[in-house]
Amino acid sequence: MRLIKYWPLALLLFITSGCGSASNDALRIERTLTMLRAKLERASPDERHQLPGCKGALRRLESERANALDQPIILWATVYPVYRHQKPADDTSDAIRRMPCVLDVSWLSLHDDCINGLYFVDGKGQKMQAQPAIEAVDMGTSYSVRINDEGTLEPVRDTSVATAWKRAMFYVVESQDEVKSCPVDEQHIAIVLPPSMRDDDELQMGFVLKDGQKTDAVNVVFYSHSAQDSESDAMENYLKLQMQIYRDDGPGFESEYLKWKERYENCKKMREDEAKKRERGGWER
Repeated sequence: MRLIKYWPLALLLFITSGCGSASNDALRIERTLTMLRAKLERASPDERHQLPGCKGALRRLESERANALDQPIILWATVYPVYRHQKPADDTSDAIRRMPCVLDVSWLSLHDDCINGLYFVDGKGQKMQAQPAIEAVDMGTSYSVRINDEGTLEPVRDTSVATAWKRAMFYVVESQDEVKSCPVDEQHIAIVLPPSMRDDDELQMGFVLKDGQKTDAVNVVFYSHSAQDSESDAMENYLKLQMQIYRDDGPGFESEYLKWKERYENCKKMREDEAKKRERGGWER
């Protein structure tokens, strides 16, 4: 039997399946737009560093819709010290320093499997790539609970609320040996970032895609919880965070950025001078 006579049916199936995919993408974009608008309206002061990327993504989605996501759009990349939630048993500054940090990355994408790794660029142009496991969570995900055949409770994901908004966490350590400081079942999401890059105020991060292309990079914001820092650490971290926030706000905020940068650099220099005095034994009470 010749199959060519069925080509009208094949064409109809192709068109309807394509429309279904486009329709699903449109729904995901609409839900994502709703979430971005809510984020911008209700963000707390601690989330201010997340807003510049959300604003830019909102403008692009509103004008370009799904076409804006030909490549993932990174909303933010933030590094948090683990001891905000859990402190080491040996509660010393060295023990805290050796603990891994958490890199929190959020982005928009309609193609969940297009990312092959991460890349980093510091202020001196030094580059490196990493390929940790990327275990992304859909920010619109909703779960319900059902009783399975064995009589136990089982979470069930509601895929009808899927969005283009993703979020993933990674551990950041200074050497391969320090990967062992991460939980055993989470060492596959660890990134070894040299201290020279980890301490760089101008560090940027982007995605490497499976086709070899790289997404636009975003500034990495380093955040520290002042309640678990000394007073001087808290001040330096606060000034550093403000500097990074205004740097990300873009045109129109240059003067604010320069103001906070000067305050941060003065505070950092003062602390370095104090440390040198203590080393020389010339600290005056």
